[in-house]
Amino acid sequence: MSDPPVDPAILDENQCVAVDLPCQHCGYNLRTLALRGRCPECGTAVAESARDTRLCRADPRWVTTLADSALLLLTALSVGMFWLWLLGMLVLAFQQPGLDTACVMGPILLCALVAAAALIGLTAPEPRQARSARGPWARRIVRSLLVATVVLTVGPAIALDRTPTLAAWGWAAAGVIAVALVPGATLRHLGDLMRRVPRPDLARRCRICLWLLLGALLSYLIPVALIPINPRFPRLLFPLCGLPSVLALFALVALGFVTLLSIRHALAKAAHEASEYARERASGRRQGREAGCGRA
Repeated sequence: MSDPPVDPAILDENQCVAVDLPCQHCGYNLRTLALRGRCPECGTAVAESARDTRLCRADPRWVTTLADSALLLLTALSVGMFWLWLLGMLVLAFQQPGLDTACVMGPILLCALVAAAALIGLTAPEPRQARSARGPWARRIVRSLLVATVVLTVGPAIALDRTPTLAAWGWAAAGVIAVALVPGATLRHLGDLMRRVPRPDLARRCRICLWLLLGALLSYLIPVALIPINPRFPRLLFPLCGLPSVLALFALVALGFVTLLSIRHALAKAAHEASEYARERASGRRQGREAGCGRA
């Protein structure tokens, strides 16, 4: 697929940039510069920064992959949360705190694997990589964290008999990455995608979810970090920090599900528009070739 076209909304009648447009390489404001010119700071072509990077102008197969991956992630998270709720209800109903490990962990691990596959799809590289300010960075971070989670989970399991302490630390690190870092980087990546739809309201919701995640983690980690200083501090701080942490967690889950559902709808709409646009361009090129053959 060819490079994305230049967004005509940012140009005036003289084919000069009519809005504040940062250079995609150095950030210099390209306003008033000709489309055929170059950035005076770094020499990058102005047209490179003026490309229309909306998802509705991207490769329709790639945007469809994003939409399908968002649906898969939403399904995996929904099933996982429902399973945890069901387990809690069973424990309360039958008063059996001890359940079979395979029965408990099997569906959770399956949902985690499906969610990881969905994240791989959501972070798939664009066939023609658009010049996004932070998208590629967040995408690479999500994939790197997924690899680190797998290594820290499988590696300690292999060496469990020889180094149980090291295995425990490895699993703890994998848990921190899976629970905190992967969701944070994913929210950043989803926010970058929503800026290309463009849906700034959904990008704003992703930022709010990111702050809620950070608040929940800090409310839990502050008392834990004070244990080496004085063991009495956590007993005093956990009641104070526990309530904000629980509230932030519930708000994160509720807002996160609603936001992810809206993101899936936005991506599905962008995929449909990208397919229509690609079809129109292909039809226009075909008509142009037919007209040229007729003149010949």
